[in-house]
Amino acid sequence: MIILCSIISLFISFFILHRINFSNKINNNYGVISITGSRAFLAGFVALSHSNHFLYTMNGNKWIFDKDHKIYFGLDNFYSNSGKVGVLIFFMISGFLFYRCIYNPNFNAKEMIKKRVLRIIPMYWFSLLLIIAFGLFFLDFKFNLIAFIQSIKWALFIGNYKIGNLSTADINQGVEWTLKIEWLLYLSIVILSISLKKFNNKIKDLFVIVSILLILSIATLMRIYCDFYVDPRPTLGFFTGFVAFKLSDKLSILKNNNIASIIAIFCFIISFFITSNTFYYILIFLFSSIFFLIISSGNNLFTFLSNKTIVSLGEVSYSIYLLHGLVLSILVRFIPDGTQLNYFTCIAFSVVFFLSTAFIAKITYLFIEKKFYT
Repeated sequence: MIILCSIISLFISFFILHRINFSNKINNNYGVISITGSRAFLAGFVALSHSNHFLYTMNGNKWIFDKDHKIYFGLDNFYSNSGKVGVLIFFMISGFLFYRCIYNPNFNAKEMIKKRVLRIIPMYWFSLLLIIAFGLFFLDFKFNLIAFIQSIKWALFIGNYKIGNLSTADINQGVEWTLKIEWLLYLSIVILSISLKKFNNKIKDLFVIVSILLILSIATLMRIYCDFYVDPRPTLGFFTGFVAFKLSDKLSILKNNNIASIIAIFCFIISFFITSNTFYYILIFLFSSIFFLIISSGNNLFTFLSNKTIVSLGEVSYSIYLLHGLVLSILVRFIPDGTQLNYFTCIAFSVVFFLSTAFIAKITYLFIEKKFYT
């Protein structure tokens, strides 16, 4: 019931946002529009993965969809895969957009870092302030010297989920771990671009692949030894993004291919229902890669990914990603005790959750994100 309701609620939300002209003042006329449009669904499914967790446990059910859950194929895999698929394809997008820098003879590493800082840091720091404000307002949070030091570490991407007696993961769902991996990508690109300027493209290709394996290894060590969550497996998405960039000319024939559109939709859907347990994750990676290779050509899946509302949601997806956990943490506090989960309450809650997140994300996009990076 929850899975069906969450998917229905996502499309209801898209329809409402379309009718009220959500895209107003959000313009995106650059890059691959189909990729921007896909980000709306990726962020949406990441958000719904966390709201579904709450809804599933709302009436006392024990959450069983952890790393030990293993059903080779089935609807229940959506609970654990909706967030994983979203993050994996987000990493593919990053690889597609940024590995090209290494092959650009006019690439300015300093300028790239400056733009990444202005793109990521302001909204990230604002989310930290909101987390602290939530703790002060709703929880018995004590902001002392230890909490101050831990908040600085969190702001610099080297902290864990503790700021004093506050668990940040309980408020924002711990989504910032992916940004730690993203910074490894940016650092590797700067190093490679400076080191390989005089080398040919084949040598660059080799070192890019080696760097991806190195990021995978570092992420694995972080998973084992650090006191915060990291899933190293989505770093494989950097490789798919790199391949999509290298094959972009050849993939262009798929842009207006309806059969390719059908294959992409099929692969995207099927990736949610295959087990992600341990090494079976490779199947999700393969299906998601096929999906991404097709949309990276500009294929908009029968104009769906180029819809103005969908593209505008994709444009504000970073704010959606950072803030949906906080919105969820606030909304659950207003649910009356004893509320029973049924189709109506499930859809109503999910729609309110996603619409609230979308509107807040639009505000932060216009007044924080856009002010710094444009």
